[in-house]
Amino acid sequence: LNGGFATSRQIEDMLELPLLTLINAMEKEDQTVKGRTLEMPHYVAAMPLSRFSEAIRALRSGIKMTDVDNPPKVILVTSTMPGEGKTTVAMSLAVSASTAGLKVLMIDADLRHTSASRFFGLVKSPGLVDLLLGSVTMKDAIIYNEDAKLWVLPAGTKTRNPADLIGSDRMKSFMEASKESFDLVEIGRAHV
Repeated sequence: LNGGFATSRQIEDMLELPLLTLINAMEKEDQTVKGRTLEMPHYVAAMPLSRFSEAIRALRSGIKMTDVDNPPKVILVTSTMPGEGKTTVAMSLAVSASTAGLKVLMIDADLRHTSASRFFGLVKSPGLVDLLLGSVTMKDAIIYNEDAKLWVLPAGTKTRNPADLIGSDRMKSFMEASKESFDLVEIGRAHV
């Protein structure tokens, strides 16, 4: 009759996978710093010793430790349902990595609900779709965000075939080029 997990140990036992971190939900009043409510990715940079920031750092470290000799350079954050926090986690991981001195590219690959593009004010900017269609270059599509200290590739123009674009050879080539240019590539992707 239990509708969920009660402990981290229970999660690991049931799924037979390691639990990298637990991230607590935060109310808007918990995100207030010096009288100003911050969005979670900005909160990570403003409050590096907070419980939320520490959980994000633990997640980033756990991912890195999956292969100590060759840590992953590309991280995909996805979910099964909309509204589960994939964009918040992806952007928070990206900001955490950038504040640690890494050169980070945040890709909004959620081509239907462009939350990351909206967060960075880049909804109308050319982006991933335009890059994959060949109408812009990487240099024209990737934008440096001074506030977050990272590079952003917004979703770009709307498309009717997001799965075809994401699974294309151009996407594979772009990801290979991105791994050469950036220390970490963070991808926020639509629920699967």
